[in-house]
Amino acid sequence: MASGRLPDIPDKYFFKIGEVARLAGVEPYVLRYWESEFPWLAPEKNKKNQRVYGRNEVVLVLFIKHLLHGYRYTIEGARKIVEGLKGDWAAGFAMRFDRPEAAVEAVPDSGLAEELTRARQSLDQAERKCAAMEREKKGMLLLLKELALEIESLKKMADEAARPRSGPFIGQGS
Repeated sequence: MASGRLPDIPDKYFFKIGEVARLAGVEPYVLRYWESEFPWLAPEKNKKNQRVYGRNEVVLVLFIKHLLHGYRYTIEGARKIVEGLKGDWAAGFAMRFDRPEAAVEAVPDSGLAEELTRARQSLDQAERKCAAMEREKKGMLLLLKELALEIESLKKMADEAARPRSGPFIGQGS
């Protein structure tokens, strides 16, 4: 879905939750959850108290999925991008979000820059820890190999010392 264009939507004005779920490729409970996380996603309810999504809300659902599943944004990150579009959800499909910096450029002053900086710092710190653990692991493996060789050498010495000796001076009385 990261193609940069709005997916095809049937030519209708209103959609039931099951139709929207099929269009988006998610379960209806996911849409209900997204309604709680994205205030702009608030479908009307009909006389039977069923959710009825308008065309603009279907576009928003597809865009949210585009961000969450296509670009792997967090709910918070996607919410900031959606907020920055100020209702023009279809425009979001034309934007390139394949690099995190693009989202920051697309939604200025959204706090994404700080979030991205913190995420990069956390990633750098985690990479340094992993590298240190890898070095430590290699050192421990070398130490274990050395210990195994030492144990093998000690076993040979113990086996040799435990063997009965024979010869002119061993076992002869005076």
